[in-house]
Amino acid sequence: MKYPYQDARISAKERAKDLVSRMTDREKLAQLQCSIYFYGEGLPIENFGRIGVGHIAFCGGQGNAEENAKFVTEIQKYQTEKTNWAIPALIHSEALCGGLFADATVFPVAIGLASTWNPSRVKHMAEIVRKQMTSLGLKMTLSPVMDIARDPRWGRLGETYGEDPALAAAMSVAYVSGVQGEDLDTGVAACAKHFLGYGLPEGGMNMANCHITPRDLREIYAKPFQAAIHDAKLAAIMNSYASMDNIPVISARGILTDFLRSELGFDGVTVSDYGSIDRLTYMYRMTDDLTEAGAIALNAGMDVELCAVKCYDDKLIDSPLLDKNQFDEAICRVLELKFKLGLFEHPYPNKEKITTVFHQPEDDLASLETARESLILLKNENSLLPLSKDIKKVAVIGPHADSFRLLFGCYTFPAMYETKESSVLNPFGVSGKDNPDRVKALHDELREMYPMTKTILEAVRAHAPRAEVLYSKGCEVSGGDRSGFEQAFRLASEADVVILAVGGKSGWSEDCTIGEGVDSMNIDIPGVQEQLALEVAKINGNMIVVHLDGRPISSPRVVDAAQAVIEAWYPSIYGGDAIAEALFGEYNPSGRLPVSMLKSTGQIPTYYSQLNGSGYAGRPHIPGNRHGYADGDAQPLFVFGHGLSYTRFEYSDLVLSSKELPGEAKLTVELTVKNIGQVAGDEVVQIYLRDLAASLARPTRELVGFKRVYLPFGEARRLRMTFALSQLAFLDKDMKWKVESGQMLLEVGASSSDIRLRDEFVITKDAFFEGSERTFIAKSSVRVN
Repeated sequence: MKYPYQDARISAKERAKDLVSRMTDREKLAQLQCSIYFYGEGLPIENFGRIGVGHIAFCGGQGNAEENAKFVTEIQKYQTEKTNWAIPALIHSEALCGGLFADATVFPVAIGLASTWNPSRVKHMAEIVRKQMTSLGLKMTLSPVMDIARDPRWGRLGETYGEDPALAAAMSVAYVSGVQGEDLDTGVAACAKHFLGYGLPEGGMNMANCHITPRDLREIYAKPFQAAIHDAKLAAIMNSYASMDNIPVISARGILTDFLRSELGFDGVTVSDYGSIDRLTYMYRMTDDLTEAGAIALNAGMDVELCAVKCYDDKLIDSPLLDKNQFDEAICRVLELKFKLGLFEHPYPNKEKITTVFHQPEDDLASLETARESLILLKNENSLLPLSKDIKKVAVIGPHADSFRLLFGCYTFPAMYETKESSVLNPFGVSGKDNPDRVKALHDELREMYPMTKTILEAVRAHAPRAEVLYSKGCEVSGGDRSGFEQAFRLASEADVVILAVGGKSGWSEDCTIGEGVDSMNIDIPGVQEQLALEVAKINGNMIVVHLDGRPISSPRVVDAAQAVIEAWYPSIYGGDAIAEALFGEYNPSGRLPVSMLKSTGQIPTYYSQLNGSGYAGRPHIPGNRHGYADGDAQPLFVFGHGLSYTRFEYSDLVLSSKELPGEAKLTVELTVKNIGQVAGDEVVQIYLRDLAASLARPTRELVGFKRVYLPFGEARRLRMTFALSQLAFLDKDMKWKVESGQMLLEVGASSSDIRLRDEFVITKDAFFEGSERTFIAKSSVRVN
């Protein structure tokens, strides 16, 4: 052992400090640089020279796990044998709902994960991501997305955990805990994004300016990040592309250093979102010099430039604008993370594990179970669902009915694969509008990769083998072509029931209706699908709508016309099976909305926890405008937390551990939930709090805890939830975190408006906390009653 940094017995911080002391500035700079690799490309690693490269962006990889492992091995062999200090590269991939590479297990899109209201599902998914990524030598994931999303025009809503900071915090902590594991040495570094406020862009347009007050920034938008930092030791954070208060986040030291590190206590690595530093030149026009842009970002607190070298180039070292202390701190943080990840001791893939971590039946089952739990039964008039398997004739209609691709959202391997022929000149890959034959060929290739996946049509036929199942596409996802309407109408008239599968397409190709950079002026169902639905409903009154999209269905006319509605989001590889199981009663739907479902674009923003005096719940007595708008109702189409079941649940025996307690205390809530229906099912019990008199305008109600519980019919369970009152802390007039004395109303229900039990308690005295000392979500337990 020649140098102290090579000694695994000393701390990662000491090893990093020793190694940095031996490096030249150019060698240091390489650790802040990245090289990108797209699907199927080769990487000219000899171009790295003797200094190597700090990071590799692994976008899609090769055609299978073995080829990916070979590729990673070649990179790390060069890094450890041909560079001056033998520093392995930190290779990252996306893994929002499963690894973004071939053979990875794919799960429902993130908004679907949030719809499970089941953090243990998210943690288990992340554990599967961890074992698959580590087997390939991929040690960082640019996931999860912790943005709070309250504008459904924004194309990235489907990548988030929804509108509520407590729900998003619980899901974020679950993901980070699962993917990082108990020890980063055997885990994958989670990189949370997009810090901060990214989910409320001006006009719903991706990357646009965000109007967020300092108080809301801390109380709402930072909460998932702070929870993951505090409760799960989050390793890395990626910036938002947006600006706030006229300052691009990538240049904002007040956000990236003062707030993130000093206030939230983050001590990990920051990485730039792809190309966000050079946006300071051509987009924000703060400078016309790329090197100056690099100095601005690094001085603000941005450690690493992803995904290619534009601003952190060799000229940065000699720039008089560069803060050399900040430069060295960034190098130390990057190397410390590499030491913590065990990269110096284990830089290569574990090829022996590959056969044991991919295509495993238990992982496939986890994806199916997650898809089941993500489905939300929004409406079920006259108990049309579940359908009998003895039904004679079913018409399955709509652009999503027999589509493999439309089961998958953005940031999944199928969506990435669709763009595999992309280039600088054609960044969106193959267009379905211009080259339908090539698109079909790509989708045929994907079907071969996922032989287990059934479309909705295929799954309906498999789960109802005695029924005659008719099919018509009806129309495309977008565009105005109605030539398929006539066939759809004819089949609808012949069937006993219609299953209409409609929605959007998420991804990066030109024919997508939602996704990163694919925002919408309105939130209706795209194209002529709404017209198709309304006409089909006139022909056959037994119409069931299954909606697949990255934003919730926001068509009051279609919802009114349908007898039953299921929100399915993008349910992934087993989505067809999960939907068919729900339709035919093999599984009892139990998902709950993680966002408010709006009737119109004009309602934006609408969310359940708007302040007293605002929103549909906070303005009960407005003279001459009691419904909210002169031309419409302010109520959402469906409220946050809503979701129906094929059974019924009864709530009773609410008990609080204390009716009077100081602000430093904990409160325990107990209640009984009983299944009083005829079939087994899951109930999601939700606890909300309302501050009945506060020194500032406070939310009409806030989620503080929830628990999904399985109940066989006729059985009951006793639930217990405990939370510290610090969870109720808000920033007072002096911007101090305060739990304020006063009367509180605790509400227990099946949604934010379906409240079943209530009780009051009094906080007897104020308490003040540091923001990092707060708790974020109630702890829960269940026992048989």
